[in-house]
Amino acid sequence: MNRVSLSAFAAALLLAYPATSFTRDSPPGEAAWSRAVNLMPLIDLEKDAVKGTWKLDHGTLISGMERGERIQIPYEPPDEYDYRIVFSITGGATEVMQIFSHAGRMSGWAMGAVNNTLIGFQMLGGKAIRDNPTTLKSSNSLDKGQTYTSVLSIRRRHLKAYLNGKQLAEWKGGYDDAGMNTGWDLPNHHLLGFGTYASQVEFRRIELLEITGKGKAVRLTESSVAQTTNNDAASSNVINLMPLIDPAKDAVDGKWAVQDGKLVSELGGRSRLMIPYEPPDEYDYRIILSRRQGTGYAIQYLPRNEHAALWIIGNKDDTLYGFEMVGGKGIYAANNPTVKGATIGFASGRSFTSLVKVRKSGLKAFMDGKQITEWKTDFNDASISPYWELPNRQLLGIGNYRASFVFEKIEIVEITGKGKPLRESAGPSPEQPQPVGANTQPNARKETGKFVRNQSSIKALYVIETRAGMRAGSAQDVIATVERGGSSRDKVCDFVADVEKDTRISMQEAERLLKLRYPTWEWGCKVRFSYANKYTKQAGGSAGGAFSVLLLSLLDGMQIDPGYAMTGDVTVDGKIREVGAVAEKIRGAVLEGCKVIAVPDTNKEDLNDLAVLYSPAMLWSAQIFSIATLDDAAAVARVDRATNLANAVSLFAEVQSRLGKNTGAAALRNPWVYQSLREVLRLAPNHLSAEFMLRAANNQLAPTLSLRTSLDEIWMAATPLLAGLLAKDPDPKAYHRFTVKKIPDDVIKTMSARLGGLQFRIHPKTRDLKLAITEYAVLMNQLMHQPTTISRSTFEQFLAKKEKVLGEASNLGTDRKVLEEMMH
Repeated sequence: MNRVSLSAFAAALLLAYPATSFTRDSPPGEAAWSRAVNLMPLIDLEKDAVKGTWKLDHGTLISGMERGERIQIPYEPPDEYDYRIVFSITGGATEVMQIFSHAGRMSGWAMGAVNNTLIGFQMLGGKAIRDNPTTLKSSNSLDKGQTYTSVLSIRRRHLKAYLNGKQLAEWKGGYDDAGMNTGWDLPNHHLLGFGTYASQVEFRRIELLEITGKGKAVRLTESSVAQTTNNDAASSNVINLMPLIDPAKDAVDGKWAVQDGKLVSELGGRSRLMIPYEPPDEYDYRIILSRRQGTGYAIQYLPRNEHAALWIIGNKDDTLYGFEMVGGKGIYAANNPTVKGATIGFASGRSFTSLVKVRKSGLKAFMDGKQITEWKTDFNDASISPYWELPNRQLLGIGNYRASFVFEKIEIVEITGKGKPLRESAGPSPEQPQPVGANTQPNARKETGKFVRNQSSIKALYVIETRAGMRAGSAQDVIATVERGGSSRDKVCDFVADVEKDTRISMQEAERLLKLRYPTWEWGCKVRFSYANKYTKQAGGSAGGAFSVLLLSLLDGMQIDPGYAMTGDVTVDGKIREVGAVAEKIRGAVLEGCKVIAVPDTNKEDLNDLAVLYSPAMLWSAQIFSIATLDDAAAVARVDRATNLANAVSLFAEVQSRLGKNTGAAALRNPWVYQSLREVLRLAPNHLSAEFMLRAANNQLAPTLSLRTSLDEIWMAATPLLAGLLAKDPDPKAYHRFTVKKIPDDVIKTMSARLGGLQFRIHPKTRDLKLAITEYAVLMNQLMHQPTTISRSTFEQFLAKKEKVLGEASNLGTDRKVLEEMMH
């Protein structure tokens, strides 16, 4: 069921006023950021930390707890650019500063300033954050444990600031009056930076997207060559080796497969894969990998001039890193000078970057930008153990031992000479369609539209409303079946039974969306949608996303998790749109045993309403995810989920088991539970259950319902009275003939109890409206039990009570902030 303008009540009482137009804007999408300059590898903490006790932990920069800790990034931005940081606050206060520069004028975007009450630009127009017009004030600007993405769009004559995709501020004008508080100042005003104030913050991504002009790295670190960007001078020769690989042809030992564009090795003994690429004389060889199962290690094959060496990553329970064979010495040899006893911390599900620089003078190996070891050699003493040999020693390769790894990227940068691929891109086999992953473009065209599966089913979430204003959520199986043998392509998708118009429209939109991906569908086939409850006429457009996932399953062959349920409308651009009654739908799904639930990203804050209406324990009774696109929905729905997502689901299930019926914040603050929730959120940033449980642990859940849900709950409770509220006022001259429609006493009693129970749970702005409706209900109940003839004073009292309800609704309907919240 979609949200219907806050039901008929809100439409009639609140939205009858002229609508205000609100412009929405958004930062660049992920496709654009694939071209971004990665600034993290440029940072050398010994040289660039202006103040504070910073540390680098597996690619994540972590601040200390001093006031005004900051880092100057050795990078001079271009004339126009977008500057993005991804961070989460793990301790202390909650203030983060993103420092930007334009033509030598420096300023900052402050988040959580002044005891977490302000967000805005540090100094513009000569005014500090407390006074300038960009500042937003809130009692709680940022939440600990939540991942935030902050983007600054720097242009010549204006700048915009976004937080988690939502535009928060805009400044139109030049930068002549931009400035920076001395407590945040950097030595070089031409460079970028970031900082924290008495807060421990983890910075996971720091990157820049060039818009006009070219930026300039002031200093390149050893680890930054081949890591800095996908398109700058330092890595303009990056070659993606992944498309060359065909596991069926290149696997030497073990089981290998391509899943969601990544190479996956199954758990086993010595697994080896030879990459059909002969590298040049000197090169950088980089892989990004994560360990999925087991405790073993990974290797990189490093050929050069008929010789080859191995880089061993995490041998002996992640305690040994080194080259093998070094002058005939293996990884366990006491006199192998390259072996280091570092513990990188190969946490399952976490991604690591291994880079080996192959030069004429020897080898250098880095993990997450930090140099681990070096071997000065002319390669004459380099060799490979017989059990790790590849058929062609001149080619690159990868392998692993007693572990299952996911290789997310396999790349090479040509330094001296030119490499040689031995085949063109392998590409997907038409007999085995590649699974759709979270990064698949929803409108990517695939000419063949053959139905790979004959039938698929999914649980769609619905809500049932009664005339008395009660409603309950449910999860209902929707089944899609391919019928072959027809002769026409007209009306390819249809329902087995009759449905309401909005349900049909949502299905047709799903069909149009999938035809953008598969323009030509298999001839003579029809898809029939049916419901488990096939004798009830279905209504509502909130199953549009479910229809789309079902069609995707039939066409791409993915298997849908039987414990998965979802809600969300869909539009032809592949976006999952907001729906209503999400809290009730989630509760219904939980009661029916659904394990994984997906809701539209725009309904995210409805989870706070779920906790207020029912119990915080509802947050972990199932694993609830947010989805913004069809491919987000498919990524969560599929049985063979991507590695990080699968690990997140598995770890959260352990948290659920550990908590059991413990519902208090104290249980959530258990160190293991709290850290596990943070890890779940890192692996799957759209895991709403983990995010809101962390909020609950930090006592950051709102104690009242959102304004929209508050109005919705009041409307539902007051349903028996609506006919009278919306009816035309009776003739004052005929007051003695005035009567009210009899409403059963038990209905009035139930309605009054529901309104009373909302008193301390509804949004403060709606309490006067609730009180006015309650007083109106009391008088209506009295009138229903009085004689037919009433006095003029009683009649006027009735009109006054009714006018008070309409007046409170009018006050809300003319409140700009109320309208803004309702429209967002």
